[in-house]
Amino acid sequence: MTDKSGDKAGMTFEELTPGYEFPAVNYELSASLISRYLKAVDSVGGEFVSPLAIAAYAMTAMTNFLSVPSGAIHASQELEFFKLVPVGSQVKCQAKVARKIARSQMRMLVLELNVWDQHDEKVQLGRAMVVLPTQV
Repeated sequence: MTDKSGDKAGMTFEELTPGYEFPAVNYELSASLISRYLKAVDSVGGEFVSPLAIAAYAMTAMTNFLSVPSGAIHASQELEFFKLVPVGSQVKCQAKVARKIARSQMRMLVLELNVWDQHDEKVQLGRAMVVLPTQV
């Protein structure tokens, strides 16, 4: 989804509330998708998808629903991994707003992210903090 300027359109910081759940996103961890990740991180693959690749694609999928202004900083990330996922698997990810903080010139979002495989078994969960510049 893009706006007229070509930037991604999504919910703004002001529109979000703690507890808000973004729509779930399903995608395939195809060999071609994973090979692009492996090339970007200068690594070789195997039969299973790197847990960090799953986290990276899950965060990317979730940003389609969030308007992230330039100057935003992905300040921290905590991840917990539960199982290996074979290349070619389908996964579902969903995020929710855990905290929304606005103080003076700083705005922060803490997002919780969950990922399940095609058998609805939890693959990973995580929390990310994003610092957003105030709009002038």
